[in-house]
Amino acid sequence: MRFSVVIPVYNAEKYLKECIASLLSQEGAPAFELVFIDDGSTDGSGSLLDEAAANDPHVRVAHTENRGSILARKAGIMAARGEYILFCDADDRYRPGCMHTVDALLRNSGADILVWNHAILGADGSVKDAVPVFADGERFAGEGKQRFYRETIAGWRLNTLWNKAFRRELLQADPTELAPYAGNPLGDDLLAGLWALTQAQSIVYSCKVLYEYRTTPGGLTQTFDERRFRRAKDTRISELLRSYLPVWGMDTEEYRVLFARRCLLDRTDVAMSAFRRAADAAAERNVLRRDWFSGLPTTEEETGKAKAALPKKARIQYELIRMRCRLLLHLLTGKVKT
Repeated sequence: MRFSVVIPVYNAEKYLKECIASLLSQEGAPAFELVFIDDGSTDGSGSLLDEAAANDPHVRVAHTENRGSILARKAGIMAARGEYILFCDADDRYRPGCMHTVDALLRNSGADILVWNHAILGADGSVKDAVPVFADGERFAGEGKQRFYRETIAGWRLNTLWNKAFRRELLQADPTELAPYAGNPLGDDLLAGLWALTQAQSIVYSCKVLYEYRTTPGGLTQTFDERRFRRAKDTRISELLRSYLPVWGMDTEEYRVLFARRCLLDRTDVAMSAFRRAADAAAERNVLRRDWFSGLPTTEEETGKAKAALPKKARIQYELIRMRCRLLLHLLTGKVKT
């Protein structure tokens, strides 16, 4: 079997049929299986998966108790039988011809890991192709992998699993203990891919847009999401990423500051998301009274240099959040003043 596509599912009934259809309608695909892990869903997801498995031999389904996407995905990885493992989120979809194209690119390149571009599905139905990270067909091997690692350190665009195909052995041999991270899904894609990216002999990038990622912004809320705040402050996955700097031969001031910049951008992004979702002035004040930027896994010197290196918009957002400037944040976000 050529491909195993691993799809963790938790209460994804709204988009799950669309996801399944995009996977089963892949023209020209090599031999493949779809490995769905139902992570204790309480909506109709489990029934939809059982129906799909009954109607199509490509579909395998395992129902588990709810343990979180990290462990659900790992269960799918360990159950996979294909030469390469691919991924899909249950509310996203593959572009037509995705598997056929991935197969051809892997055969031509012989890569251990193939990475491709994606499109963004907006809440308004819009579809926008993401800007490619590298040139089409660029190959990373040996010390040249540091260019790939640099982008992994800098931001999220290469951190996801759903834009990659991995040789199965790379993922199944990963010794990383995942259970301690299971309570925090923020960054779990990065967590699952770090070891494989390090062990791969070659990584190849394609500019082809083969995957459609759905953005699902939450609605306005009057209550602060304490759980999301705790997750944002949880530094364990970031600390794991930092531990790879010496492994990659990149434990220098330049890359430590780049890592610190990433941490500031992550915290700023989550804080801005919480502020945008706040339904009224009281909820906004509740967001801003939190200390978003303490406890970073960086030194004071690294953080100081990282602040200066932030993009202009992010630097303004960071300062306004830090100084709790609610009205100026209104101007920045375009929210109606409350």
